[in-house]
Amino acid sequence: MNPFWNVICLFMVLAVPYESLFISYKSWVYSPEDGVVCDKGKKQCFNGLGFSPELTKQYFDEDQVHTSDSVPKLVQLSNNVICDFDSKQCKSDIYGKDEYYERILFLNNQLISSINR
Repeated sequence: MNPFWNVICLFMVLAVPYESLFISYKSWVYSPEDGVVCDKGKKQCFNGLGFSPELTKQYFDEDQVHTSDSVPKLVQLSNNVICDFDSKQCKSDIYGKDEYYERILFLNNQLISSINR
């Protein structure tokens, strides 16, 4: 067999495990329901107001959720999206990801608050 093809086949075989790691890394942050984002890497869930101990207990089956008196209003998720819960904005280097998480976290809360007025 041609040595060139041997090298190509070797790279293809070696690339598969790394790609599966990348795919699982991307799915660390997910939205189990409208208005909620959960981060498997941090084992935390967030709603439009910020960190939610109740949602974290619900989605991660954690008996003890570590909470502190000061809830951070700026959070970096495992996929490097940064959400600011004061300004209701998310930032990301990847096009469209920031808007996606803004819609999940903040759009539903804005609609509900405008309906209740």
